[in-house]
Amino acid sequence: MEGQIANILFYKPFLRICATSDRKAKTGIVLVGLTVLGALFSFPPVWASPTPAPEAKTSSAQVPLEGILFDRVEDTTVYFKTQAGSGDSSPEVRPMKTQISDLFYLGQISPEKGSPYFLMTGRPCTDCMDDKTVYALRPGTVKPSSFVFPGKILDPKNRSLLFESRAFFGKCLRGKGDVYVVFQKERVDKKKQLQASVYVAEAKTDSLSESLLERHLPSLQHTLRQVKKKSCKEIPGRNRLMLNKPLDLNPKNRDSDDDDRNEDDTEEKPSVSETP
Repeated sequence: MEGQIANILFYKPFLRICATSDRKAKTGIVLVGLTVLGALFSFPPVWASPTPAPEAKTSSAQVPLEGILFDRVEDTTVYFKTQAGSGDSSPEVRPMKTQISDLFYLGQISPEKGSPYFLMTGRPCTDCMDDKTVYALRPGTVKPSSFVFPGKILDPKNRSLLFESRAFFGKCLRGKGDVYVVFQKERVDKKKQLQASVYVAEAKTDSLSESLLERHLPSLQHTLRQVKKKSCKEIPGRNRLMLNKPLDLNPKNRDSDDDDRNEDDTEEKPSVSETP
């Protein structure tokens, strides 16, 4: 564009100057051309600037993934809200309908980016003998993750200890972000002592990163110090009797077991009972 303007305003008049023999005409044409060019290039070349993009319109109801908070529970449905505290679920934070009864909110663990995981307790059925379970619910997902409720599980015959655990969530481990961590002991052989392990579910952007550690276990004392610093919270455990459900502490097997259970509604339901 600049070359075309210069060609019109300078080069063509220059050729006319060369063709004329009138000295005054030559001088006048040169002065006019220089004046026009000086005025032209004293302004910024707006024709070279890209057309500014229209300003993005952000809906007032749009909710950033990091800004979702727990709001309330109604029956088996969990409602969320934004950090602004509107109290109502917008279309971007739809209520999460579950099949979990007796829902109770514990807290949340958050990844570096993305929506948090909300920890809750509940039962997988209504008016049944199933034990309470810890659930991790995330807006936008279909199926929550589930974990064994912390505390002691006793043999109903002789009241011997079968399983013992303490569960925590928050910034509870060295070198980790927000986690749900369980320090647990399980009896795998009647003749041997309880086998210790640590279950860790770390909040990641895409999903929970689950692992069961049986060697080089994290320090429980460090986690308890984090509790005192209020950067980590413990879920109070409770004692109960195991009647007929074997424990599965492997996170990889838990989902397949749940699917099998849903397919067979006539299967005998496992149950627990509270100890006095």
